[in-house]
Amino acid sequence: MSECQLTTYIRDNCACSQGQAACPAYPTELVFALDMSQDVEPATFERMRSALLSILDDVAIAESNCPTGARVAVVSYSANTKYLIRFQDYQRKPELLEAIQNIALERTSNQHHLGEAMRFVGRHVFKRTRKALTMRKVAVFFTNGPSVDSTAIITAAMEFKALNIAPAVIAMRNSPDVQRAFEADDTGSFILVRLVDRSQDQNAVLTRIKTCVICYDHCKPAQGCDFTDAQRPLVVDMDLTLVVDGSREIRADQYAGVQELLGSVVKQVAWSPKPSVADGRARVALLQTSGSLLPQTSQAVKVEFDLQKYHNHIGLQTHLRSMQQQGGVSSLGQTLEYALSKVFLKATRPRKSRVVLAVVGSETAHWDQAKLAYISQKAKCQGVSLFVIAVGDHYNSTQVEELASTPSEQHLLHLWHVKEWERGYAQRFFRAFLRVLSKGGNSYPPARLKLKCEQMLGQEHGQGQGQAEWDVWNEEEEYTDEEEFLEHTGVFPTQIALDQVDTIHAFSRGDGATSPSRPQPNSNDHTTLLRTEESTVLNQDACFIKQDKGGCENYTLKWYFDTIQSECSRFWYGGCGGNGNRFETQEDCEGLCLRRK
Repeated sequence: MSECQLTTYIRDNCACSQGQAACPAYPTELVFALDMSQDVEPATFERMRSALLSILDDVAIAESNCPTGARVAVVSYSANTKYLIRFQDYQRKPELLEAIQNIALERTSNQHHLGEAMRFVGRHVFKRTRKALTMRKVAVFFTNGPSVDSTAIITAAMEFKALNIAPAVIAMRNSPDVQRAFEADDTGSFILVRLVDRSQDQNAVLTRIKTCVICYDHCKPAQGCDFTDAQRPLVVDMDLTLVVDGSREIRADQYAGVQELLGSVVKQVAWSPKPSVADGRARVALLQTSGSLLPQTSQAVKVEFDLQKYHNHIGLQTHLRSMQQQGGVSSLGQTLEYALSKVFLKATRPRKSRVVLAVVGSETAHWDQAKLAYISQKAKCQGVSLFVIAVGDHYNSTQVEELASTPSEQHLLHLWHVKEWERGYAQRFFRAFLRVLSKGGNSYPPARLKLKCEQMLGQEHGQGQGQAEWDVWNEEEEYTDEEEFLEHTGVFPTQIALDQVDTIHAFSRGDGATSPSRPQPNSNDHTTLLRTEESTVLNQDACFIKQDKGGCENYTLKWYFDTIQSECSRFWYGGCGGNGNRFETQEDCEGLCLRRK
């Protein structure tokens, strides 16, 4: 039995439905928001209030606990939102209408903040609703003109899609900011109308609000309310990289929930049938963080599949269901760097947009933190959209906030247990995000990062750094004996002196603690190790050695001699190894290298 068949059966057989008015077609929680900003004159406010009363003329008000009719709440807003009537205040329609008639305009010097009012309604007014399988949540906002928080309106529209709230905005004047924000809805059910002075046109506007919003019946839609199917795959011109935190901090039930969530995400996108052809459709790759390889000798990532492998959601969902959690510690910075340099920048026929959807459930390893901060900034400067879903309570809130693109309200979600209702919210929110992305709702990178990005680009050009070397795990590869041991023990060597020392000086566990290997003189002295390496190479002509950033990820600014430019330049030194072409100051570099030259 379909949902509509079930609804018809209930209407025909439930005592609550006998003799009920046709509007609303389902039990409804209905909120009205009145604009009381500084430019709202008494005559304008009276038009809003009269329109509200007119809308309620044919609406059945819930007068009992029976799940039928509408419960009504009213709020006012300017810079802040204020309750005027709560859902539980009136259960008799005459009393409700009288209370609305007695609402007076409050004078203020505050401007329109429609977006914040919408978010308040979604998060607070609808917080406690009646429980019913077919319960609808409807919000009608009156506004007297453009709002000062246009970004917040987009955020609110995305949240409304995720919360299954049906909004309508009745504008006294043109409101292009609302029109742009409502593009987050791909069904056409988010409605913006202009309330004009002519009574005939005004009646037509209010009739549309009642018919297509408040009284809407998706089983029997009225003429003019034929909205698009919400399940139709979205056509988005993008390369999408899914990054999954498979570290040991993620519980098995959370990981299974993540697999289900990503399965629902890939199902709602129209994938390119020929990924090697530029056809304006999406492609997808999947990477999983891996904490099993040595951080200072190689940068590792588990490649589940690349942009060319799948061309429909069926194969994608099958792969996601069979994906195995990697364990170990999180190395999100390394994984993101791989996505940037090996997936996006080397992709043939690149799409218009590049998006990373990262699912994060733990704090990245200490040796990866500087890498994560640096590479996330670099990704933003290169125009990549970073959407983050944080899971559980073991992640670092500062890390995920800095990782996500701005505004963070549109690029960052938090799920506790990744249960079905949370997955539904995230799936709908991400769909709205993709709509905003395809319509150009945000800039990547945002204008406020322009100066910082120019500085970063200048530093990288000055360094002349080569590409990092990568160890990549593909699904078909087997573990080596060393990797299998490290996977089961969670122990990683941290100090290896390349070319000078052939012994491991210490081991670091996944939590950052160190334990010595077999006893050796000064075996865990990191400073001694670096001095040994430096004294060896400084006896050579260090200025003409190729610049080496080191094997670790504890980045600090150093200087090196650039033989191509014949000058000393700055670079990011990661620690552990490197060579003698590295100086603390510009003076040290020039004192040795320019004199020798």
